[in-house]
Amino acid sequence: MANLGLPALKTMLAAPSVQEQFTNSLKEGKDTFIASIIDLYGSDPSLAQCDNGLIVKECLRAATMHLPINRALGYAYVVVFNNKVKVEYTDEKGLKQYKYETQKTPTFILSYKGLIQLALRTRIYTNIHADIIYEGELIESDKLTGEIKLDAKQRISDKVIGYFAHFETVYGMKKTFFMSLEQVARFAKMYAPTVKFTKEITVESLMALAGLPPRGNGWTGDFDNMAKKTCLRQLLERYGELSTEIQTAIIAEKSATISADETATEETVKIEDIKYVDIAEQPAEVAEPKADDKAKVDDVKLDF
Repeated sequence: MANLGLPALKTMLAAPSVQEQFTNSLKEGKDTFIASIIDLYGSDPSLAQCDNGLIVKECLRAATMHLPINRALGYAYVVVFNNKVKVEYTDEKGLKQYKYETQKTPTFILSYKGLIQLALRTRIYTNIHADIIYEGELIESDKLTGEIKLDAKQRISDKVIGYFAHFETVYGMKKTFFMSLEQVARFAKMYAPTVKFTKEITVESLMALAGLPPRGNGWTGDFDNMAKKTCLRQLLERYGELSTEIQTAIIAEKSATISADETATEETVKIEDIKYVDIAEQPAEVAEPKADDKAKVDDVKLDF
């Protein structure tokens, strides 16, 4: 793959066609965003193994949603997955053949803060929030309605017992989604590829990460924020109104999860490789955006 390396990336970003696409999305914020792409590339060694065209396309997804990719802000990330790709080659007889190879593929991923931003922009939600529940704070949970009652004043320790997400709409609807710590850990172990296929990472070891300060990204680096995102996505997908932007982001994550799941093995996924944001969970079925709406992102043409 020849389209690699920082010099090639800078050349690509300087191309008039690429500049125009970022200008259309960001106007005067274009130069700052492009500078953040270069910073991201320099801070993530795995991106150096990805095709620059794919990196730019995934960054453009964030630009069209007006979400920064600066990791310090934590709204969106570009994550590298090992995905299967179909490769054409010519055999000894001169015939075209196809085979599947593992390729490092950059993928735009929302954080829970990014999801909240997109939800607020719909002007449907007057309040939306996700947070940690500590020992003593959970007063009761109504299994029939799904409503939970919390009281921060009743907190008796720093022990994490669960997570929740809550929204209120302009129509007066209120909904809360709660998951216990064990439920979240089991969910991650079942659906997150870099966790699912690593024997060293167990439900118990994941639970032990709850309440710890972030030391990176992903389930092993920032368990609490990944848990918040899990609850928030479950809440929105089950009960919320999803904008085209949110649907597009969820579908992209679902596709990346499936592709990574197909190629992940115990040998290729190691604990030390888990440095970046993982998929929070296997999303529920959501309506496919209309073709005209998806065109904003999926039909992006990178003419270099």
